[in-house]
Amino acid sequence: MSAMLPRKCERGTFSSRMRPTISDGYGKLLKSHLAPNMINYDNFTHPDPCVHSAMYCFTHILLVLIASLAMQCASAQQLVPSATVVADLVKETHEAERLANALRELAKKVDDYYWIGTMYNEVDVPAHICYSLGMLLGLEKYVRRLRFDRSLRPARNSEEAHARRVQAQSLDNFVMAVNATLKQSPSQRTIAWNLDCANKYGIALQEKGEPTFYEILDEGRGIKILGAIETGFTAKLRATLARAPKATFIALGSGGGSVAEAIDSGQLIRSKGLATTIWNNCYSACPLVFLGGVERHIHSPYPSLGFHQISTPGGAISTNSPVYAIVAAYIRSMGVNDQFVLSAMLSATPAQMNMVNGADTRLCDARIATWIQRACEAAR
Repeated sequence: MSAMLPRKCERGTFSSRMRPTISDGYGKLLKSHLAPNMINYDNFTHPDPCVHSAMYCFTHILLVLIASLAMQCASAQQLVPSATVVADLVKETHEAERLANALRELAKKVDDYYWIGTMYNEVDVPAHICYSLGMLLGLEKYVRRLRFDRSLRPARNSEEAHARRVQAQSLDNFVMAVNATLKQSPSQRTIAWNLDCANKYGIALQEKGEPTFYEILDEGRGIKILGAIETGFTAKLRATLARAPKATFIALGSGGGSVAEAIDSGQLIRSKGLATTIWNNCYSACPLVFLGGVERHIHSPYPSLGFHQISTPGGAISTNSPVYAIVAAYIRSMGVNDQFVLSAMLSATPAQMNMVNGADTRLCDARIATWIQRACEAAR
């Protein structure tokens, strides 16, 4: 979570008399604490390192070069998939469809009870998505173990018939996951992989210059945002809303970015009376955008929210910084428990991430989410 901060924040400068009201722009107030020498670097806003000293600038550039070299192996794999890889994935979807039909026929020989329960609707979806993303991004060795179960065993009783139907549902989900990832651009796949799969399988892909995507969904009824919360994020969201005047919800997937932009966009979402939901994992500054929703929904398979301390290149900012008071005021104005959010943020350093599973009912208790599928609903 990138802070746009002054080099020094004196203690006690944010008094109760200065506490902003709901009419204040919290993002603008946060920006009032900016140093004049800010640059946008790798989708995060940092002070210009070359202003400090020539040696500081040289050290900074050297570290960037080392990081770039370390990422070459991963970034080299971000190629447009070959026709063979795409054809093989499509072939697997056809195999999955045939196997799903066969499994349901086996179950039908035992009983006609087709209902498997809504808890299985999204069975294996995360694994199927990571498999298809990994295959398309040249990461087969990391995801090959995720290939779907190809077993076809007879069902001898109702319990086994149910298991075959669940297996068939998983295969249906595999087909949908492949079809969805095939429609994505290489850049979108890279961002989705880093958000939802990288931590699980031990490799992240470099997102050098990748844009943030603003996609209109459901015939204009929703907007999906995938990518960093960069400079201009709020303006781009406003422009997308102008193209989708009937939108009722914003779906988010982001690794974070600018705190000020997150707050500005959250206030924009609230002013429009829109709901928010989480499409991919939502880290760092992203939960602040999520809080802007009038209704805040999380659906199965429950993407995670990630929290950590606000930082500058020098490390975590002081907990006495006025920035945290501004963030807290924004959170309260959204009707959310600011103590829970700030505690979640402060419990992880900038290099760490405090992960909260999307099914965690504490999210409803703190009103971070107003409704979580099959889990809870926040008190009114």
